[in-house]
Amino acid sequence: MTTRQGRTHCYQFSGLVAAAVMFCLSLTPSLLPRGYLYQGLISGLLTAVGYGLGVLTAWLGRQIIGRPLPEAGPRAWRILLAAATVAGAISVYAGARWQTQIHQLIDLDPPPRVGYLLVPPIAVVTAAAWVGLARLLRQAARWIAALLGRWIPAALVVHAFASHDVHHGLGRWSERRTAGSHVTEETYPRGGRVPISGPPTPPGPATTPPGSCVRQGQ
Repeated sequence: MTTRQGRTHCYQFSGLVAAAVMFCLSLTPSLLPRGYLYQGLISGLLTAVGYGLGVLTAWLGRQIIGRPLPEAGPRAWRILLAAATVAGAISVYAGARWQTQIHQLIDLDPPPRVGYLLVPPIAVVTAAAWVGLARLLRQAARWIAALLGRWIPAALVVHAFASHDVHHGLGRWSERRTAGSHVTEETYPRGGRVPISGPPTPPGPATTPPGSCVRQGQ
């Protein structure tokens, strides 16, 4: 990413904003106790997720408005750096206190608070590794798509899909015509079978058993 002043940044501004927010949220109290190493790994993973969400949000914004978003200037980068540093320091201090209380509640020896000073560097390295892996996979996907595009022309792929759709549609139409040409039958309560296409045949007159005292017309 290149700014107007010609300076190149490896990461997008919107992604770093979301990453800083996710890092602070990752240090909130948890149900299970966390050591500083485990906390650093969790914070790094959530920071990478936040960076991806920030980049995705910026991309969606560009697609909606139909033009590039305004680029962040040097002042915005300095404000982000200062705000992220202060918020991160407060979150690490509060997170260390919360983890100490959680360890004490379940009768475990709390880890030294000094160890939580390693949480930010561990999180930064972990987040950079996840983001780098995502970029590597994206580049690999583009390379594979370009390689397949050389071997399989786009017109051939379109023709194959179009032929499949035409044959599938003709097959469905033929099945419907064949099914409509047959006369299906239904079973009526009296045991008779009549075609669905015609009106049902009314049942015959009821017969009176011999010796019955009930006669018709009475």
